Amino acid sequence: RAGERWSAPPRIAGGQSAQPGGCPPTMSLRPVGTTLDLRAQPDGGSAIGRQWRMRRRTVQNLVQRHNGAQSGETQEPPREQDRVGMAAEEDEGAAEDGDSENGHSGNEDDGNQEASSGSGLLSQRHVSMMGHPFGGRLSGGIRQWSPGLYRWISEHMGTRKKATLLASLIALQAAAFLVIDNPPNDKAAWARGINLWSVEVAKHTLSFVIALFSSLLLDGCWAVPKIFSWHPLWRFLGVSLLFCSANWFKLCAYKTELTPAAVEMFGTLYMPLAAVASYLLFRRRYGILEWLSMGMMTLAVGTFMLIRRYYVTASYVEGGEDASPDYIRAHFNSRGAVLTLCSVCTSVLGSIFAESIFKEKNRRLKSKWALGHDKYYIMKVHIEASALFFAVIVWCMPNAPTKLFGIYHYGVWFGPWSRAEVIEVSIYTALSWVAGLVTQQMSTVVKAIAQSMANIMAVMIGDPILEDRYHFDLRAVPEFMLALIFVMSAIIFQTGRIIIHRLRGQMDVPSSDDKAQAMTEDVDEAADGPNGLFSTAPELPTPVSAPPRETSPAKAPSRSAVLKNYACIGLYIFVDIGRTLLNSYALTNSAINPTTMSLLGFVCGVILACSLTLFGEGWRGMKAAWQCRKICESMPAACLFAVGQCLTSFAYALHISPALANVLGKIYTPLAAFGGRCILDRYYSWLEYFAIIILTLASLAFGYLQEYKMKTGIVFASSGAMLCAVGSAVFAAFGSLAMEKILQGKKRKRLRQEEDDDNGESTARKGEEPSPEPYRIQKIRLDFGSALFSVALLPLISIISSRPKDSLWVNRPWGDDCEQCMPKLAGVPNWPWSELEHACNGDACTGNCACAPSILVGWNNQLLIAALLVNVAQGWLIGQITKQFSTIHRAIADAFSTLLLYWVGDPGVRYLVHGTPYLTSVKDFALDMVSFIVPLSTVTFMVATSQMKEVMEAVPNDSIADSISSGSESASDTDSAGSSSSM
Repeated sequence: RAGERWSAPPRIAGGQSAQPGGCPPTMSLRPVGTTLDLRAQPDGGSAIGRQWRMRRRTVQNLVQRHNGAQSGETQEPPREQDRVGMAAEEDEGAAEDGDSENGHSGNEDDGNQEASSGSGLLSQRHVSMMGHPFGGRLSGGIRQWSPGLYRWISEHMGTRKKATLLASLIALQAAAFLVIDNPPNDKAAWARGINLWSVEVAKHTLSFVIALFSSLLLDGCWAVPKIFSWHPLWRFLGVSLLFCSANWFKLCAYKTELTPAAVEMFGTLYMPLAAVASYLLFRRRYGILEWLSMGMMTLAVGTFMLIRRYYVTASYVEGGEDASPDYIRAHFNSRGAVLTLCSVCTSVLGSIFAESIFKEKNRRLKSKWALGHDKYYIMKVHIEASALFFAVIVWCMPNAPTKLFGIYHYGVWFGPWSRAEVIEVSIYTALSWVAGLVTQQMSTVVKAIAQSMANIMAVMIGDPILEDRYHFDLRAVPEFMLALIFVMSAIIFQTGRIIIHRLRGQMDVPSSDDKAQAMTEDVDEAADGPNGLFSTAPELPTPVSAPPRETSPAKAPSRSAVLKNYACIGLYIFVDIGRTLLNSYALTNSAINPTTMSLLGFVCGVILACSLTLFGEGWRGMKAAWQCRKICESMPAACLFAVGQCLTSFAYALHISPALANVLGKIYTPLAAFGGRCILDRYYSWLEYFAIIILTLASLAFGYLQEYKMKTGIVFASSGAMLCAVGSAVFAAFGSLAMEKILQGKKRKRLRQEEDDDNGESTARKGEEPSPEPYRIQKIRLDFGSALFSVALLPLISIISSRPKDSLWVNRPWGDDCEQCMPKLAGVPNWPWSELEHACNGDACTGNCACAPSILVGWNNQLLIAALLVNVAQGWLIGQITKQFSTIHRAIADAFSTLLLYWVGDPGVRYLVHGTPYLTSVKDFALDMVSFIVPLSTVTFMVATSQMKEVMEAVPNDSIADSISSGSESASDTDSAGSSSSM
């Protein structure tokens, strides 16, 4: 403090300090009768305490500033790079570690200059020549005798190298996973009689030696008072106790004969628990996008590891792949589950508390011995020393039984160690260092995500290389889809809300939710530069503000209208479930031609629409519905629908299974999204595209796993059948988009007309009606065209199919149980003049088994009539949803119907028909977890859509078009697309 008298240690002969051990007098330089408070802001022109705390000035610079103050010189203010570095550290909230040396490096060149002499003052020469066992400048380590090398090390350990830290963490975690997963002779360490606590002791011992050596090498005696300080050590004692307890609980869980699959499943809870703990302890305000993506990541990695564990368990279980799921369920016990859950929770708390100490998040833990000025390798000494203390305590009780859960310790000290244990100790030591740095520089949640991603990469790369380990070829398809879901969810978690807020800020749009404006600390701490380390989106150009438009306030829809719209979607979901169940039970053993179901559905749709038109609009409406020009305009969409139905029948005729056809048909959703951009000029943000792709992958994985067999995987059909199934989805998607353009045509024209009115342009357009046409009139044209094309394509199925019931000109029995009367075709192509074998010639082919070549053969079944009515209702609701919302919302509703069919429909029917218990029908853990990804991805799409719509509707359309599409699409199209693409 300025104006006070300072005291220094007494000098001895030779100019050396009388400080014991020859170490620098770090705490001796203080005003007489006062205590130097390094955390308080100094008064007047002296900034010694502030500079020492923020930049950890060396004693040479401290003495130089003190000498200048005593001689009456003005204290130089902090340099510009110091102020920038301080602001960056405060904004990032990271520990003041790597970049902190930039503040004093420029003054190292003056280390050989002599400070002005005076009473009771220390000179630079005296400081540099203080006694040390190694002598001379070696007393300060690399920090003193090689400032350039020290500065390079500090910069490469600072916040500007977080990408390298993440890459190192992923590589080391993947290596550790492969080492543990591939033990010698395929036996785990505990199975080979190795005391696992000896491995833990070796890890902490090696890490402690490295930390101690690094501290002394880099800082020399400057690190000694920090290393031998009790205040930092007692904080890490609690953290180490939690980590030690986590290992203890995990080892005890294995002793309860809990399968490794169950342990890994509980281990996937580390990510969401870390996020919850960060939210509660650090007050990190995660948005709904982060929580949704966290849920999808947890379910994806859990399913990924569980599928692999099925095959790992099959390698040592009698019965192989078919018995492994039952084995895992049979060996699940509550005692092991509680121990594993305790292990996960204590590990999360340990990492969270360590992060709190690293970053001084908790003010209650702060004191005058705060750790912000300590470097990571010095704190690592305290961490490893305390962890080694607890590990040695547990290790030294090899024969002592524990009363908790009745579990005994190992009876040996080390056991038969091999090269694998040495490699494991080396890798895990490096991993602990990198994991700690990631926790310090970023967060526990980012560390958990990176480690989960590393485990997935280790499986996807290691198993194929290791000679198709654990039948990787059978599980490659679902695991690849789950890996993509995890990666895309991680991108949404780290960059989703930051892109929305960047767009909101650049367009000067205020947010209605204060919490939604705050970035999560994980994103802030991971940011490296203006766009952030994880930001994959380019910086959007700042738009030029347009004058506000005078528009009339939009009338908010009533609650009854909103409920009516969403009731339509809910009704469609339940009708679709009923259609699937009825078709599966009615069409499986019936003798009808499957194409006739869609044909009669179109015909009944025309009849229903005509009846409603006559009732509502009378003959004027019928005249408007049957206009030739309007029917021709609807023909392209009708043709696409008819061709799609025909290709579906082709696929079944070529003997594709219904499950595989359902899986291949899931490409409908992304095709509808990308096709909407081309056909309807609809804009989707990358968040919405990611959500759509995740929804598609989850639906694909769900359908794939439903028909997945452990021994054989899924049985693929011929290439022709699969191409027909894919083509059916393509034609259906573009047909739905064409239908949407027809149904919403007047709505889009009206939106453009309103926009032209706002811009002062002429609105006179010829041939436009003031109000849109009713849906029932448009339905007549669409179904009529589809029925015409279905009749035209019906003979093609009869020619290429090898099934007798697909041929219209073949005599077939009317009844269901008439296999003895069913003829056999001569081959493909099946022409009307082809020869048949025993074509209804038997004596039993009478009565119910009487034969006839008709399109209506087999339609004397009540279940078929019910299925037809449900198909007509579903077709009506499809058009209604497409008209009110969009094709994407129809695809989302289809995904929900599949989910409810698995959880409600199919178990209910099995219980009513066969008496099968409910839990028996939904006992597949992998399917259960994948099914929940579908609603999470759907909600993610809805949230992203609503947020983008909020931004787009709050600014002029010209600004949106310029900043997002760089002028490639008009403002009116963007406005109408934003309105029609949101629910």
